[in-house]
Amino acid sequence: EEIDEHTSVLEDATVKRQKLTSLLEDNLIVRRNELTESTSSRSSRRTSSGNAVSQAKLKEDLVQKRQELEEATTSAEDVEKRLNEVKEVDQKLRAEIGTIKENLEKLK
Repeated sequence: EEIDEHTSVLEDATVKRQKLTSLLEDNLIVRRNELTESTSSRSSRRTSSGNAVSQAKLKEDLVQKRQELEEATTSAEDVEKRLNEVKEVDQKLRAEIGTIKENLEKLK
């Protein structure tokens, strides 16, 4: 039961990580397309400061998404570590139950 809970938490964290990765990739594609469209649709009179602002915003967005991805990855790794610990405890308890059952049979 506890293993199922931890498995569920791990799966949720993995799904969250995949969603954030996908979102990051989608956002980067959208921003690249926006920049490409804006540069091709505007004349060469476009100021370099406007382009610098767009690039700065893109870099900020990228940094933020990478941080979110790192947090999700860390969370998934932590949950996976806890799940492994719970599995080890479960295995030890099952072995102990087996030993107790054997001793009980010997006493009968």
